[in-house]
Amino acid sequence: MMRIRIAIVLTLALGLLATTSRAQAGDEKARAEELLAQARAALGGDAKLKAVQSLSVAGQMRQVVGGDGDDEQIQGEIQFDFLLPDKYLRTETTTVGDGLTEITRISGINGEQAFLDAHASGGGGGMVIIRPGPSDPKSLATQSRALHKEFARQ
Repeated sequence: MMRIRIAIVLTLALGLLATTSRAQAGDEKARAEELLAQARAALGGDAKLKAVQSLSVAGQMRQVVGGDGDDEQIQGEIQFDFLLPDKYLRTETTTVGDGLTEITRISGINGEQAFLDAHASGGGGGMVIIRPGPSDPKSLATQSRALHKEFARQ
C-alpha cells in the first residue's frame, strides 16, 4: 500500500514538473518573440527591414588557439557581406606567429554554390603553405551545407 502511494505521488510530481517546464518553454518563446518584435520596431519596422537588400559588417577579432597550455592569441579583422537573398561572403584576415605573416580566409555562398579560399602573405623565407580543399562530391556537399548553415545563422 505504501509503495502505491509513493508511486502515485511521484507520478503526480513528474506530471506537474512536465507541465511546468512546458509552460516555461512557452513563456520563453513568447518572450523571445516579443524581444524580436521590439528590435524590429527599433530598426524602423518590418517594411524597412524587408527593403534591406545588402549589409556589410566589419570588426576586429581575437581568438585563442591551442588548448595544451601553450595557447596563442590570434588577432585580426573580420568582415561579413550579405547580398540578399542568397549571397554571403566572410573574409577573415589574421596575423600569426612573428606578426609578419598574414593569412586571409574567404568563404561564401553564391546561390547554391559554396566556396572557400585561403592564402598567406609575408613571413619572410619565401615559404608558402597550400592546403587544397575537398574535391570529392560528398565532402563538397558537407562543406556547402556547413556554409549555408553559417549564412542562415549570421
